[in-house]
Amino acid sequence: MRTKKQQEIMQIGVRLLGECGLRGLRLKKIAEELKVSEPAIYRHFESKEHLVRCILDWFDELTEQELRQLDAATPLQNLEQFFKNRVQFCEKHPDIARLLFSEEPFGKESYSAQTFERMQKHRQRLGTLIEQAIANGEMRQMSSSSAFRILFGSLRLLIKQWCLARFSFSLNKEAESLWCDLKRILTH
Repeated sequence: MRTKKQQEIMQIGVRLLGECGLRGLRLKKIAEELKVSEPAIYRHFESKEHLVRCILDWFDELTEQELRQLDAATPLQNLEQFFKNRVQFCEKHPDIARLLFSEEPFGKESYSAQTFERMQKHRQRLGTLIEQAIANGEMRQMSSSSAFRILFGSLRLLIKQWCLARFSFSLNKEAESLWCDLKRILTH
């Protein structure tokens, strides 16, 4: 459980990561924005790396919660629900989207390993839904890993384009169109 102060620090950290990238994130800058001393930040996070890991943990917790709450009637509908929920989350938290769909935070080997491990865990959960959708005849026969890459690689690219365009188009509208096209490709 995170304290209110840790959550405040993380929110500013997410925004700064989105604006400046990993190299631009400074605990001193967070302290200035909170109007506290830099040592006060270190009482909550032992280092910048610890803060970044906590931010990644928080996003992972949200993703796990989202996966547990999928309640649609069919596996394909659950995939659609997750896809659309991810879009809504990114629209609500563009700084987190910019961070998560940036390549920079993963340049550090420890972040890369942590991110890859989480990605594999989520891929496994979503892969199960894909396999069920294929077995139920909702999706064409293909490997679940290819279907995962088609679905979520396409979404990742769209979100990355939205971030690069400085959020100048409706992510929700474009994602809705993308989902319809993906569904035509992946279903009978």
